[in-house]
Amino acid sequence: MKRSSLFISITAILLGGHIAPSIAQERKATLEEVIVTSRRVEESVQSVPLAVSALTGEMLESRGVARMNDLVTSTPAVTSQPTSGRSSVVNFGIRGQRNTDVLPTADPSVIVYIADIPQMRGYGLGALGALDVQTVEVLKGPQGTLFGRSTTGGAIVITPNAPTNEATASVTLGVGERNRQMGRAIFNLPVTDTIAARVALQTEKADGYLHNKGSVGRDAYGDRDEQVWRASLQFLPSDELTSTFYSDGFQSNENGAMVDPSFVRPGGPAAAFFGLAPDGDKYAGTTNLSDAHSKLTVYGISNTTSYDISDSLTIKNIAGARYIDVDDRWDLDGSNRPVLSVLNLATTHQYSEELQLSGSMDEKLDWITGVFWFKEYSDDDSYTNAFAPATSTPSLTGTYGRNISQSVFGQGTYHFTDNLNLTVGARYNHDERLITASSFSATGACSIQLAVGVTAPANNCERTESKTFTEPSYNVTLDYHLDVDKMIYAAHRHGYRSGGFNGRAAAVTPQLDTFAPFDPETVNDFEVGFKGDLDAAGSPLRINASLFYSDYQEIQRVVATVNPTTNQLATSVVNAASATLYGGELEVTWLPLDSLQIDVFASYIHAEYDEWLDPGNPDPAQRDKSDSDFATPEYSGGVTAKYTLPVPAEIGEMSVQGNVYAQAETQLADENGPGGLQSGYSLVGGRVDWQNVMGSNVKLGLWGKNLNNTKYYAGGINTNGTVGYYIAYPGTARAWGLDATYDF
Repeated sequence: MKRSSLFISITAILLGGHIAPSIAQERKATLEEVIVTSRRVEESVQSVPLAVSALTGEMLESRGVARMNDLVTSTPAVTSQPTSGRSSVVNFGIRGQRNTDVLPTADPSVIVYIADIPQMRGYGLGALGALDVQTVEVLKGPQGTLFGRSTTGGAIVITPNAPTNEATASVTLGVGERNRQMGRAIFNLPVTDTIAARVALQTEKADGYLHNKGSVGRDAYGDRDEQVWRASLQFLPSDELTSTFYSDGFQSNENGAMVDPSFVRPGGPAAAFFGLAPDGDKYAGTTNLSDAHSKLTVYGISNTTSYDISDSLTIKNIAGARYIDVDDRWDLDGSNRPVLSVLNLATTHQYSEELQLSGSMDEKLDWITGVFWFKEYSDDDSYTNAFAPATSTPSLTGTYGRNISQSVFGQGTYHFTDNLNLTVGARYNHDERLITASSFSATGACSIQLAVGVTAPANNCERTESKTFTEPSYNVTLDYHLDVDKMIYAAHRHGYRSGGFNGRAAAVTPQLDTFAPFDPETVNDFEVGFKGDLDAAGSPLRINASLFYSDYQEIQRVVATVNPTTNQLATSVVNAASATLYGGELEVTWLPLDSLQIDVFASYIHAEYDEWLDPGNPDPAQRDKSDSDFATPEYSGGVTAKYTLPVPAEIGEMSVQGNVYAQAETQLADENGPGGLQSGYSLVGGRVDWQNVMGSNVKLGLWGKNLNNTKYYAGGINTNGTVGYYIAYPGTARAWGLDATYDF
């Protein structure tokens, strides 16, 4: 589809969607209403004047979203990418803005919130975010007013199921391809008239799908061996007071993810060590490591307490903490030669506190204000073998990071009439960041440089830097309800992503001090949209569409570099000047029959650098990267069709579903290079559900993913300019499973 055609189609929807007559009563019985908290109040997603994609727990299961990574195939303008060697880590991108690392010295472009607590690092979120949840909300564009950690790309808000006063229980057992074994149990128990508890536990194992062709190492990578749980306790001592405690955890012990060397530069530094050119086989699966592994432990706890002071005034407190322990060793070249391997040992702690006061005045003004505090600190040690066997003495980089964030915020919505509303919000952000780094070469010599040609003394081989960043973020939104079921809106937002430090800093060159802080990035975003429930020849039809334009400044990008003194591979984080992003999104739900539902989504994202100058690149000819493309597909979309079979009630309820996701070609890394272009591809999935089997409490679900067995890459890293090769992460292979659930 041509770019202009897409814009004309979406604009026609925005301007003409209100023409069809309303059939509100029929729609209420057929089109599901999803309640969200995108604006810190419970409301229908159709009432939120912003681009928000929302899925209930049942929708997640129905569409095959068993892990948060799968949101890509059900939500417009979303991408996800694993982190090298860590199959349990997921990093999200929205509308072309993304991050690809988990070091605490830099903030993500998209932050995941679980029970209103920011999850700053993506460890374990793939499984944690999908276990026993009420809703998952994907908020598009800058989120800097109502959410504690300001972002430029968006936020993913996960609301777990809270305890209820009804005693329920369910047990699920699953089997599938690659010796999959899954068990899940969910219990809900009313303890007293005012106390209820809920527990969800899941364990899953499966063999890897990336088979090792080498003579050393594990048999297969991309396996799964994980346990995840969530427990909650809710107190309802009065109609005015609610207090809910959440705790969750995740553990994994896996072989880890595999990378594929998609390109090796002839004559480059790594060429002689590879000893062969890549064979072009995605899932090449060769490794030189016998101890490649990924071990992860995550624990979290939080409390949300809300008290209604009066009918028009509420105070709420949200507090949380999270602990992460990482033990990873991975092969960063994917070949059968000892090119580059890393052992990473890290711990991270985070704490947050938010106090809100909200209310309304004369049914004309709804408002919320509050303060937010956040602290995070971590120790991260990386042992790197570059161009040497994994058994040789590695170089060591140690990083201690500390982040403190404080902010004050407020937002109000004024109702001029029953149909016309104005929302204005702002937050003042104050971020303090500190880094202490140490680095030793394989010979034990100190690698920390204090200035050009000046190395730190061996008895004090470290360097500490700190920096404070401040920036306001704000939003202004005007929405008009054409009638009870249709709304148009226009919004402007200024988003902010804190500056920080390079967590792998060591070198100082005439071009760049890798210890130098990088600046915050900002986005000035403009969005117009339409949300409406319509009548399509007597059938309910829901259309949500939006157009956006973003002026993206001081973009933070990770680039590869080499310490010219020690010849160690390192990375730098630079502000990649500016870019312009614009595009559109469309979500459609149509019920042509009572028994048939069709969901369609599509997105178009034009992401182009206005300027990108990398001063740290050792090759002057490669410092201008302005012609690079963002690592996001220009076109993507999908369709899901679910049909409820006409079977007798005594047999149960049966449904079949099929879904297809497709995307255009895309670069795998923002720093483009040979071997990093992923061709367009499609993924086909399906599901068959049989509920109340023969009148029992049993439910059976047969599902499949990537049934067409497409081989594709989900992301990559370009080190061609320095080390001389490009590595890519193979996407998930074909899989199927059968799950059986018994409800007590």
